[in-house]
Amino acid sequence: MNYLTIDALPDLSAEQMASARVLPFQPYGPFGGASVAQQWDSIALFQNRGKTAFDHVTFAVDAVQDRSYSFSSDNNNYPALVLQLYDKFGNVIASSNDNVAGLDQIREFVAPYSGKFYITPGWDKSPFSSAFSIAVYGDAVRPSGENVMGTAADDRLIATAKNENIDGGAGTDTVVYKDPQVGYSLVKHGAEIRIQAAFVADADILTNIEKIEFNGKPLTLTYNDLAQSLYIAYFGRAADPKGLASFQDQLIGMGAPRSANELAAKYAFDPAIKGLIDSFGLSAESKLLYQGDSKSFVDAIFHNVLNRAPAESGLKFWSEAIDSGALTRANASLSIMAGAQSNTSAQGLLDSITVANKIDVASTFTFALDTIERAAAYSGSAAAAAARGLLASVTNETDVIYMHAPITAAINTISAPRMSVDLNAPERAGHSAAAIELVGVPSADGWFDSL
Repeated sequence: MNYLTIDALPDLSAEQMASARVLPFQPYGPFGGASVAQQWDSIALFQNRGKTAFDHVTFAVDAVQDRSYSFSSDNNNYPALVLQLYDKFGNVIASSNDNVAGLDQIREFVAPYSGKFYITPGWDKSPFSSAFSIAVYGDAVRPSGENVMGTAADDRLIATAKNENIDGGAGTDTVVYKDPQVGYSLVKHGAEIRIQAAFVADADILTNIEKIEFNGKPLTLTYNDLAQSLYIAYFGRAADPKGLASFQDQLIGMGAPRSANELAAKYAFDPAIKGLIDSFGLSAESKLLYQGDSKSFVDAIFHNVLNRAPAESGLKFWSEAIDSGALTRANASLSIMAGAQSNTSAQGLLDSITVANKIDVASTFTFALDTIERAAAYSGSAAAAAARGLLASVTNETDVIYMHAPITAAINTISAPRMSVDLNAPERAGHSAAAIELVGVPSADGWFDSL
């Protein structure tokens, strides 16, 4: 099984691996009489309740391929330095440094092989830190799940503590979770949204769902794929949560078509859609990404969207369309992506899979910006470059299920602590520094939003 490693972080030494303390998994009993469905299936646990200070301690667990695991390091309310997960060769494959009240987590890790994995919790050495623990929660093979079917009406479906396969069917359907979004891991996998609770064995698969409500706060899925495809086509990166929501609202308001191909076709005669597309194509960020003459411009789009150079015939077709005025530069990125999604040639089918995989990874990345701090950190050219690098690694062979580590690494890269964040400043939470102005498309609150 192929998986990515985080090569920027140092590997474990042979001595560290040899001296690692192996934590055996034990059955995980119910919480105070709670049902079995409200827990993980097993736990590997180490606890220290004395005053012994630990530094760079290494632990190991034996995991099973394709099973999911969550890791938690507790440092007696003192910030953990960094919790890192390593493969059997000592390479870093996941990292977390949330530094929230001493609790550091790596959530919803799917083991790419059966065998040993190593963990370093990075506990603080403060003499006042008298309690340390590390817990690895393991999930057994996922049961088939309880099937929940919606109706043709607009359904409001309440998620329970069971593993559920929830299909909303027709209508505009909402699935409701009682806890905030940060308590769940969301993964877009094709037509499915997979939701895993952080500390209980509750894994749901959602299809045909237009909205998820977390503790009263809605997350809209309508037009998610189309909006993310615009960000990928014009910026090569995932959307920020606020910008994504803004564009979804605008697409809903104008009754826009659902596919990139139909959206590109309406560009020439629908002023609202033309204004929306122009706001992307004429933005400073897109202009910086795509420069030069028409051939250079088209070549850059192909490399950014499809990870390849255009065929000579394709380069000639698209560049001549731009030079003749049949295609504007503002609409070129969308048109090329739309062409890739509808092309039925052998190469076209591969390109379509690449685009679909990029939408999955971009969506999962945006879902993971589930706190004010993480959303605010996704701002500026360095953050955009990190997200762009993540999507550049996605190919037609990528499976988002095994992208947890690189997505986490990209988010950790952009989530370095800041001195302060002013959410009312021009560079608002989750917005890139090189803002784009939406030309002629007012946002819901009546003013022209920016990204």
